[in-house]
Parts: sequence; C-alpha cells; structure tokens
Amino acid sequence: MAAEVLALRARHPLAAPATVLAGHDGSAGRGALRWLGRQAELAGRLGARFEVVEPAGHLVMLDRPRQVARAVLDASARGQGREQGQGQDQRFA
Repeated sequence: MAAEVLALRARHPLAAPATVLAGHDGSAGRGALRWLGRQAELAGRLGARFEVVEPAGHLVMLDRPRQVARAVLDASARGQGREQGQGQDQRFA
C-alpha cells in the first residue's frame, strides 16, 4: 500500500498536512522495529509527520481512538496555519 500512496502522491500532490500513525505494541523485536522504521521512512517520503501510537495493534483507531482523534485535530490545525501564512500574524504578512 505504501507504494500506491507514493505513486498517487507523485501524480497528485497533496497540499494538506499528512501524518503517518504507526501502531506499536511496545515490543522491541526486530520485526516491530523494522515496521516502525518503514513507517518513518514512508512519512519522510510523503513529507508527513510521523507518530507512534502505543500500545496499539493493527487497528490503531480502535485501540487508541483518542490518539487518532488528536492526530487528526493536530493536522487540521497545521493545515489552517498553512492557509493563514503558517501561523504568522496576517497584519504583517
């Protein structure tokens, strides 16, 4: 799916802020750490913010709904700041 997102983003740039949320169960196993590394890399390639949500599994929105809601609200606030001169006082913009 990451390849599809990157290809779509290349053809249709998105001006809105993006966040990659990676669910993590707290384990320090090689597979879990590799997963987090791949998600961080995806965020970097998308120009997105990267956040780890833990403890959470595959369905992070069910495991940690408040953290997901907070990420959406934070992205919305960043988007509004971008529309308004990235938080600059408009009297001086």
